[in-house]
Amino acid sequence: MNCPNDGLPMTQSPSGQFCPQCGYMHPNAVGGPGAADVPLGWNWGAFFLTWIWGVAHGVWISLLMFVPLVNLVMPFVLGAQGNALAWQSRTWPSLEAFRKRQQIWGWVGLAVFLLSLGLMVLIISFIFSAKTPVRAMADGSSGTVEINTITNTAYLAAISDAERQDTDHQPSAMLLASQKALSKAQTPYQRAEANYLIGLSYARAANEASARQYENAAVTADPSLEAPYNTLAELDEAAGNYQLALTEAQKAITLNPNYSQSYFVEGVVLYELGRKADAISFLTAAAAKFPDNSNFASALTSFKKGEPAGHFKLSF
Repeated sequence: MNCPNDGLPMTQSPSGQFCPQCGYMHPNAVGGPGAADVPLGWNWGAFFLTWIWGVAHGVWISLLMFVPLVNLVMPFVLGAQGNALAWQSRTWPSLEAFRKRQQIWGWVGLAVFLLSLGLMVLIISFIFSAKTPVRAMADGSSGTVEINTITNTAYLAAISDAERQDTDHQPSAMLLASQKALSKAQTPYQRAEANYLIGLSYARAANEASARQYENAAVTADPSLEAPYNTLAELDEAAGNYQLALTEAQKAITLNPNYSQSYFVEGVVLYELGRKADAISFLTAAAAKFPDNSNFASALTSFKKGEPAGHFKLSF
């Protein structure tokens, strides 16, 4: 800063800035007139906005924020010394004007800090906790699976391929894609889903033993996935293990009340257990819950006539 009288550079002293030529004292310098009223407390604007606040106030020491390691302590230095540094950096109209300006910077700094913190939380949540819907399978499978969509694209591609092959009724190609997905799986849910699709591929190919093996592996990997229970229910229904099939179908429904295929399996199994009235009542309620599924109406018509349930083919 230069002296307003003779233009010479001001000199810093313990009592403030003064002109060595004419003795002029900076009226707002700390230690000079009005120094007792200078708010020497914490400066939140300088703490939160560091170099941005510094450039706006001509406090060039704030640019040390760009020096590695030094930038770790600079926010605290600026927060503690910000008022003094800003007060001495220029001529202020009044002490009140200075206080109001620093208060505004403090609120702006806090707002920027909170917005940045919220954005960071959203980004981290998206990366590590993104929930991606699993597309509906031909057998009615649906739900959500926790997938790292950034780092596990290979798994997503393999799962999508397996689902496409299932829709196209290509069990061999579905099996290969599902096995690839299993090799790329990173979470318990992903391993469960991949094992489920492998088991379903074997079920489609009438390989009951392998189908059971992988469906049980899916249940072990993550018991919250409903689809493996449904496949096991259908395998047990086909093998005549009706009571076990009923338990497994009910488990699938408990895990996912919108899993329509398991409602159909339960209705068929109830009928095969000789519980005709229960089967008709259950399927009637299911038909109302899933009006777009024609299987319920077809089964109801057949069961009311007393026809055998054996001609009803389930997912396989």
